[in-house]
Amino acid sequence: MMLGSAAIVAFLTDPPTILGRVVAYAFSISLVLATLGLADTRRFGWALRCVASMIFLATLGYVGSEGWAFAHGKAFGFGGRRSSTSLLNALMAFAVFGIPAIRYVLAGRSGSVADVIATPDEEAENDPEERNEREV
Repeated sequence: MMLGSAAIVAFLTDPPTILGRVVAYAFSISLVLATLGLADTRRFGWALRCVASMIFLATLGYVGSEGWAFAHGKAFGFGGRRSSTSLLNALMAFAVFGIPAIRYVLAGRSGSVADVIATPDEEAENDPEERNEREV
């Protein structure tokens, strides 16, 4: 499903601007990397770190863009809709997605429930009883 979505976004969309094309291709690449990383976290852990880097950079760009707009007169976003773009929403996105993403890139753990998926269970691999049950 993720690979099909990556192909659709990469080949069947035609964004009108160069920035739109860059975003579409980056999104497609992140879907391919996430598929690799989730398929085998031990061999393709680097792919998950690449995806986390892309998430961090996207949220950092969102904060930068909205910070620039705020400096030039755009409202901060108090009382605004959650679906609108504002500096407040950008900061919340950075706190919820950007900070755990950079923690995962730097430390290999994000401090969230995603660590259960992204980190192989090393304790079970070192346990001889678990190893024997898997080999049978």
